Amino acid sequence: MPGALDHFVLRLFILEAGMQGLAGSAAGSLAGAALALAGGVIRYGTTAVSQAAAGDVAASIGLSTAIGIGLSLLGVSYPALVAARMQPVEAMRWSNKWVYGYPGLQLLFSGRHLII
Repeated sequence: MPGALDHFVLRLFILEAGMQGLAGSAAGSLAGAALALAGGVIRYGTTAVSQAAAGDVAASIGLSTAIGIGLSLLGVSYPALVAARMQPVEAMRWSNKWVYGYPGLQLLFSGRHLII
């Protein structure tokens, strides 16, 4: 049967979701920590930043990044399994369908790019 092997497609989806989860959650947790520290400075003055333990801030950033990656992998697991088991002809048929019933929004998947 032509096409990619099931486990290759599954690994591809998992790897992409993991990398996007890492990038998004790392950026979000760094921005959240910066905004939290800025809010502490605005509310309590510079003592809030000087009293913040660097280890606690780093642990919070690490934990939120790990949770973001985990949620990203959890969210892609079922669609990845469906895509891995799908026949190539069926995948091509579904790539040109209307999505969510909005006639003005058609998603065409062209390789890795999303064209709206």
